[in-house]
Amino acid sequence: ERAVMEGWMVSKLTLEQIKELRVRRSDQFGNRSKEHDLIYEIPTLAETCDFVQKMSDSEKCLRMDQCMTKEEWLEHRNRYVLKFGRCRPNPDVGLYIETKRPAWYRSIGLPLEEKLVETVDASSFKGPVIIQSFEEDSLKRMQELKPEWKQVKLLTKEDIDISIESDCLDKMMKDFAALGIDGIGPDKSSILPDPTSPPETSPVVEAAHRHGLIVHPYTFRSDVTRLHRIYGGNASQEFAQFFRLGVDGVFSDFPGHAVF
Repeated sequence: ERAVMEGWMVSKLTLEQIKELRVRRSDQFGNRSKEHDLIYEIPTLAETCDFVQKMSDSEKCLRMDQCMTKEEWLEHRNRYVLKFGRCRPNPDVGLYIETKRPAWYRSIGLPLEEKLVETVDASSFKGPVIIQSFEEDSLKRMQELKPEWKQVKLLTKEDIDISIESDCLDKMMKDFAALGIDGIGPDKSSILPDPTSPPETSPVVEAAHRHGLIVHPYTFRSDVTRLHRIYGGNASQEFAQFFRLGVDGVFSDFPGHAVF
């Protein structure tokens, strides 16, 4: 276990009870707006799948109705961002799902992986799916159930530090690739420990790419209070630094900011 959890667990609630709850922003992000607190209910995976597919279909219809090429649509999207300060929905959006504490849920008779596959397959969603997890066993199960979905192994900074100290970083990446894992999701600080002294290359990114693994570090937050001072309050500078180091994508609380 990576942490001791206290309070109510979702396993103790029925779906009907969960639907009575309303989402609010965590106090952990005190500087972010709370204008949407207690308005939205918690969506199920099935509802999310259908919502994303409808959003994708509507954007594809827009492109077709206006006879846009992909390049024209991208230009249209950029104009939209400049006008409204946010991105238009991406017609090629997929699902990037994390299995949270899967071993624990399986131990209490609530296996996640089988239900996850069943739910997505029964939905209207037709796009790509990536499964992420800190637990290797969960990724193995997902690979057996749905080999066409990509799997990403999440890694803590400690995981990376130990592999580097023991001179096993390359071997770890090689073993992941041998298991059929498609990529890694490391803590971003394991790629760039000191933003004031950025390296020319990242050993983590280089080792992963050497074995055909994609690299999606976490978690990028655009809040000025959470950016290193070296970026001068400009989150684009942080994103650009990591893309220069070769990462293939990022986990961000502000996905619109991460689109380059």
